[in-house]
Amino acid sequence: MADLADPSQVSMIKEMVEDVDVLVNNAGYGKWGLLTDQDEGAIDGMVDVNVRALTGLSRHYGDRMVTKGGGRILNVASIAAFQPGPGMAVYCATKSYVLSFSRSLHSELKGSGVTVTCLCPGYVETGFGEVAGMNLRGEIKSWSAIPASKVASIGVKAMEGGRREVIPGFLNKPVPLFGRILPVSLQLAIVRVVLMVGRPRR
Repeated sequence: MADLADPSQVSMIKEMVEDVDVLVNNAGYGKWGLLTDQDEGAIDGMVDVNVRALTGLSRHYGDRMVTKGGGRILNVASIAAFQPGPGMAVYCATKSYVLSFSRSLHSELKGSGVTVTCLCPGYVETGFGEVAGMNLRGEIKSWSAIPASKVASIGVKAMEGGRREVIPGFLNKPVPLFGRILPVSLQLAIVRVVLMVGRPRR
């Protein structure tokens, strides 16, 4: 067990675990509410876990995989990666980073024997919402929630197939399309209604 918000513990992992055939970067968390209401330490930790640790571990073990001529990397982003997220601004931005980074790394490592897959789930039945302090509307949970075991199975299958990215859940698949065809102002308005209702205040 290691705290990925602590760079020294990320370095410890690299020293203790010399080599892997499969790397799954699943650690991550979010915080709900206005950025200006959030604790600076929690924001920094979110960036450290969601971005810094994922990047460093991908580079470190990806290099070893390339040397061996094979390996698989599975990075967990979110459908939040496809649009800005007022109410979860930093979380959505970090997941956009994970998606962009994974797409680029997938392309860079083509022909090396190493595959990179980005898993972009919607609402998953875990403790994420409680940690984030979210109060999502019940109807959002009911129509979009997917069991964690099913999401994991979909992610592993996509990784084994060498796919660049995968979005679990039939109702979640149109989300990237909305990001391409809807004006940003409308995207912001929709996400604000979904995420900001019942937000905590200082």
